[in-house]
Amino acid sequence: MENCKLHDLPVEAYLKELLTALPGVTDPEVIATLTPARIAAARRNQPREDRVA
Repeated sequence: MENCKLHDLPVEAYLKELLTALPGVTDPEVIATLTPARIAAARRNQPREDRVA
């Protein structure tokens, strides 16, 4: 939770994204992209209208 706060990522939004993606993922490289830092960085690079809260 503190990592989410550190990266200005709403905790609830992060957990929703994580719990939606995680069940279907088995590749360790994909799992590594599900950290708060990586998700926050991906959101910063996403066009504003495509962002999900």
